[in-house]
Amino acid sequence: MSIDQKVLEQHIRDKKPLPEIEEIYRYIAKTNSREGTKICDKSRGYLTAIGFCKDGDYLYGATLNQKWILWYFRKPALEKGRIDEAETMMRFPHAIPKDRYGEIKLRIHDLKTAEKVLRFIGVAQMR
Repeated sequence: MSIDQKVLEQHIRDKKPLPEIEEIYRYIAKTNSREGTKICDKSRGYLTAIGFCKDGDYLYGATLNQKWILWYFRKPALEKGRIDEAETMMRFPHAIPKDRYGEIKLRIHDLKTAEKVLRFIGVAQMR
């Protein structure tokens, strides 16, 4: 599934991100599936985050802010062994450790980090 483009465009207009952050968010929105992980539309008419799902589990999310994208390594991904907490923190040392909700958060400020995250979770940018 992909994100409704009208909904995506409205979300970007509403958030007013810096141009480089908008570019990264669009990059994330154009990823495709490897190993069954894919974008899942959680918008219900208004986009709050780009979500990534597999087998019905909402595993990862990307929330647009003006100066960064807040990436979530969500509890189902950690609990079901899709990713390892220690390895995630090692690969992304600036990440915010697991919180009371069981999520690891990472502020993405550049395309290089976004690419690294997407490779880590097993998705790739569409051509």
